[in-house]
Amino acid sequence: MAIKKVKVYPGIAGGAMTSLTDVTITSAARGDIIARNATVFVNLAAGTVANAPLVTETVSGDPNWSDTIAVDTVTEYTADTGVTLDGIKLKDSIVYTDNIVEKTDAAGVTIDGVQCKDGEVRLDSDESSGAGVVTLKDNGSGALAVRDGDDTADADMTVGSIVCTDGASIEVDTLNEATSAAGVTVDSVLIKDQEVRIKASNKGIHFGSGGNEAILFNGTQLEISTDTEDIRLAPGSGTVDFTAGNTIKVDTINEAGNDTGVLVDGVRCKDGGIICSDGASVAAATGVLNINDQIYGMLSVHDGAVAEPTADATFRRLQAWDTNGLSNGVTLSADSSGLAEGNSMQATVAGTYEVFVQVSFTGEALKTTNMEVFKRDESDSSGGEWATTGIGFRRKMGTSADIGSAAISGFVYLDALDQLAVYQSTADGNACTVTDGQFTMKRISD
Repeated sequence: MAIKKVKVYPGIAGGAMTSLTDVTITSAARGDIIARNATVFVNLAAGTVANAPLVTETVSGDPNWSDTIAVDTVTEYTADTGVTLDGIKLKDSIVYTDNIVEKTDAAGVTIDGVQCKDGEVRLDSDESSGAGVVTLKDNGSGALAVRDGDDTADADMTVGSIVCTDGASIEVDTLNEATSAAGVTVDSVLIKDQEVRIKASNKGIHFGSGGNEAILFNGTQLEISTDTEDIRLAPGSGTVDFTAGNTIKVDTINEAGNDTGVLVDGVRCKDGGIICSDGASVAAATGVLNINDQIYGMLSVHDGAVAEPTADATFRRLQAWDTNGLSNGVTLSADSSGLAEGNSMQATVAGTYEVFVQVSFTGEALKTTNMEVFKRDESDSSGGEWATTGIGFRRKMGTSADIGSAAISGFVYLDALDQLAVYQSTADGNACTVTDGQFTMKRISD
């Protein structure tokens, strides 16, 4: 009979067989080589149990192996089709398959040192950092979570760089510096020790999208630019300090709080006028200094009849004043009331004061009365002694001893709590009685 398929094993004598007639196979042992003619099986030769047998069950059937295949090379039969093993296609050094499943339960699948297990990718023993197991996994909301060590808590991971595709983002709650005192640099902007440091000139912080609202450093100056909005300092943010010699240039400064005005070094600019720290003001409509807001005070006497105690050359304080006049920011003490050092006026605000004294008095014919303005300096180390200011007059009575009159004025600087008083003396024993007079002081500048 003609042999449809012949497979040659080394156990067959001659190494080849071309025909076999009328051989009926009633049984075959394991290891036999079997072929089938048109109607029956034939036994070509006996194999050995140790070797894998080749069996064909039909004339056109594929051979089946009942044990392990040991082979060095498996090559595709048809060009460019590859070799398929149990559904897995091997072609041109590429494995084509939809799924790779672990062989041993809970072991995962390791590909070139990278373990894929239970939906996670684990990089074991990173040589560059000396780290242990690094796990990349889904954090439950579609984002990538990175865990280190035993996977019980988030931990640091040392990498060279992370590159994201265009449009991607990195979301993180805290970003700390890797090297101590180095800070974190984001696109050339250094964030360090709770500060944002921009080193390049003409770079800064921009606001909005594409506008000119920005804070820039041009290399020598800090510039704040804006297209439409005002530049504001939020309430409660403190103050902006400039070193000596610097200048602020601006066209308009408006009050931040309603009806508060703008305070510039103690001078309040408000509603078109100005109000000084001592209460003086210039009204917006007239531009005239409002005396009602100025620091001032006045003592006076009318129809006085008390003779002054001084009838010699020693200066003593004038006792004539009996009325406290108008005052604002000045403490009055007429007739020894209101102050321990009576018959005087006390400044409550430091500054330069204009002093004016006018008195009418009686005396003896052809005798002289001297009067001067004295100051009691509260900051004096001697304990507040009275001393002359140099502001004074000398008035000689006429032959008829009629009532005489005299006036003096001048300027004196007073600290807060300093006092002014009028002192009187005579070189020739003139008995003086002040009948009428005014003693005024008015602050005119700091």
